[in-house]
Amino acid sequence: MVRTGSFQYLKYGWETAPGTENATRTKIFGKEQKMGALSFKTNVQALREMDTIEVGSFGFMGNEGNATLNWVLSNPWFFRGLFANPVKAGTAPTTYTYDSSVSAAKIISTMSIEAGYDAETQDLVRVLLGVIFSNCTISCKVGDFVRVSAGIQWGKEKAIGTTVASGVAEDSGSSFPFTFVHGALAVDGVTLTQVQSADITFTMNSDLLREINTADATDGYRKGFDITGKFQVSQVDKTYVQKVMDRAEINSTPDLVLTFSNGLAGASMKKIVITCTGLALGEHDNNVEPVEAIFENVSWQIRNVVVVASNQTTTEP
Repeated sequence: MVRTGSFQYLKYGWETAPGTENATRTKIFGKEQKMGALSFKTNVQALREMDTIEVGSFGFMGNEGNATLNWVLSNPWFFRGLFANPVKAGTAPTTYTYDSSVSAAKIISTMSIEAGYDAETQDLVRVLLGVIFSNCTISCKVGDFVRVSAGIQWGKEKAIGTTVASGVAEDSGSSFPFTFVHGALAVDGVTLTQVQSADITFTMNSDLLREINTADATDGYRKGFDITGKFQVSQVDKTYVQKVMDRAEINSTPDLVLTFSNGLAGASMKKIVITCTGLALGEHDNNVEPVEAIFENVSWQIRNVVVVASNQTTTEP
């Protein structure tokens, strides 16, 4: 009988060295985790010979895995894979600061991810090693949770296991399913009203490092960090079409701020604030139709981002 996702779990842990298994996998990405397009390939190549139309032989090249992840934003721990180890400070709440400008962010952080499936006749446990993010998008729109989608890649796996373990739960100190209700967007020092949607995309420009004498990837590296996004808001005046036409970088410091919270303060606060500087508004568009609300869409790029997560967890799980 076919089984559903209720028979599967997903959990991860940060590696101390790329591709070296972290057997203590105590974190989940967020609520309502989903993994799609889970693929593994050997990049096999065919060799052709004279005097025949058939393939002569095969050569198996580097191992390569890819997948997409989707979840509801409910904890900040995945940000380490986009930046580096956070700087921790304070209590009640404790803050964790991730900064794209620090030197450590040049070195990509790798994960061990365990995907277990309690199958009907034989369990299937895959442990992906040296996993890195390819990209990650955080999206917020009216009437929905704040959602995260990410692409991951890896080039090494542990031998397939046949005994499932169990999933893990989020720590209560940081866990909260963020929604649009307590979201906020500020641009050029002004908190916008009537915002319909906003998203930010982190593109890692990452790749797997290979070496002679192994089919497995031995590390991952990043070639740059591109941070882009867009927002949709009711058009009330010429402000944003004018800013795009001005063809100039905005340097109001901070230039763009995205905030998600549980709406509480002090010892009950759970909040993620994404602060961007070096803002370039690149494109503006809008539709005008009979009896429909008029919204404007603005696309942007930035140079630097700092993420500050505030919660009641004093030690990252």
